[in-house]
Amino acid sequence: MHAPSAGLYKEGYERDSCGFGLIASLDDAPSHWLVRTAISSLIRLTHRGAIAADGKTGDGCGLLLKRPEGFLRAVAAEAGIELAERFASGLVFHSRQALQAEQARLALARELARQGLEVAGWRAVPVDPGACGAEALKSLPLIEQLFVNCLEAGLDEAAFNRRLFMARRLAEKATSGDPAFYVPSLSANTIVFKGMVMPQHLAQFYPDLADPRLESSVAVFHQRFSCRSGASRTPTATSPTTARSTPSRATATGRRPAGRCSHRPFSRGCRRCCRWCRSAAPTPRASTTCSRCC
Repeated sequence: MHAPSAGLYKEGYERDSCGFGLIASLDDAPSHWLVRTAISSLIRLTHRGAIAADGKTGDGCGLLLKRPEGFLRAVAAEAGIELAERFASGLVFHSRQALQAEQARLALARELARQGLEVAGWRAVPVDPGACGAEALKSLPLIEQLFVNCLEAGLDEAAFNRRLFMARRLAEKATSGDPAFYVPSLSANTIVFKGMVMPQHLAQFYPDLADPRLESSVAVFHQRFSCRSGASRTPTATSPTTARSTPSRATATGRRPAGRCSHRPFSRGCRRCCRWCRSAAPTPRASTTCSRCC
């Protein structure tokens, strides 16, 4: 998901001035009303992002939701996927080339198996390309939903998520030659819906978001706005991609100057955290990253 350095461009110079917010149910009762309210709130943050000349491609926006378990079990059953009592799910971006997509699926399945987890199945996520602008369509990935069963009875939720993280990171390293492969979320707690669309088109792009069965008790809504520090302050100073759309897997992961959010993998807060992880690695050459956001 990282653009290669070229000429004067350096990834470390990128900064964000995004718009985001959170809605939560005080009694932790999930509802579709909360999801609809998060989407309408996101639409009111349209001014925080850039708009391409095609009028529909944006810097990227999305929702981070507390896992809607009832909805996930329902769509899994419709897809013929049998879920265990404890399971995780997430969205996966694949290359449009069938061979590359299949290699990525196999790599992720292999790493999950090594962690003692079971791939329950894959579901094709319904999307409407009509919600995308011409620029976004050029890099629109194949989007699938992965379901993972935890069959080890003594494994707690934190350990389950750690194994999911390890499998995802190892799969990403194994498929480093596939620039389209990206896992927006793979968790037993949360799920992310995001894309390089305008906020008013997010629910059109993901029809799942309009399904009344999709209920959640917590939603983070996020509109990306990016520019390079020390350069032009225009939001188009960096190149948006579907993978760089927000929100990330976790948000507010490190300290930043007032008014700056710290939720991007290239943010100063995360870089500092990743450097600390590397300094604590067992060997100097160990490739270690921050588990909270990378």
